[in-house]
Amino acid sequence: VTDRLDSDGLYAISKALTEKLTGHTLGEVRRMLDYYRQSGAEGQVLAEALATAACMILLADKMPAGLLFVVMVLAAILAGADYVDIGTWLPEKSRAWLITLALNKGCRTILSHHDFSCTPDTDSLKAIADKSFREGADIVKIVTMGRSEEDAARIESLYSVVLEDVQTLEGRLVAFGMGGAGKDSRVECLRRGAPFTYAALSSDDMTAPGQWTTTEMYEAVYGDKFAY
Repeated sequence: VTDRLDSDGLYAISKALTEKLTGHTLGEVRRMLDYYRQSGAEGQVLAEALATAACMILLADKMPAGLLFVVMVLAAILAGADYVDIGTWLPEKSRAWLITLALNKGCRTILSHHDFSCTPDTDSLKAIADKSFREGADIVKIVTMGRSEEDAARIESLYSVVLEDVQTLEGRLVAFGMGGAGKDSRVECLRRGAPFTYAALSSDDMTAPGQWTTTEMYEAVYGDKFAY
């Protein structure tokens, strides 16, 4: 379940998560942060966590690109998140540092690659998956823009490739297409072994083109066998 939260404050965010995600098995929170101030104890805790994270990153990687993103991923790891999603657009040093830290903290990593313009050829997709696993990702997510049935078939073909040093892709690969042509692949990926897929709480909360709502997804996956 993906959703955007507009509330400020740790307590408000926690309360909103509890209300929004009740009955769902997995949630992903995407929050675009600007600098803002908080008062009280919770603000101090957040400020200290971010200050510590920023100092550690500056010492480790000399002000990498995407600093704010790295700080927020680091804060999630230190807070005890089960999973963190690390974009392949980050510098390789930053990715490696976050993956190593997550490993040491018992946090699993999702290394994600997005292409909002097209679906690359099969060899390119395979190379992306192979490199991501070699970097130490627990789960690799590859999402491309689907503009035709051929694009959808190409992204789905990733589930049948053989990668060196990766015993099985089942439960470790999430690959589907965006846009109208890729919409069905968001469900098909589950049949091919993806550990999860993405759905929005409502049509107003969609974070990518072609995304299903949770109601649509539950009906497609479970029919009338699952009530929530």
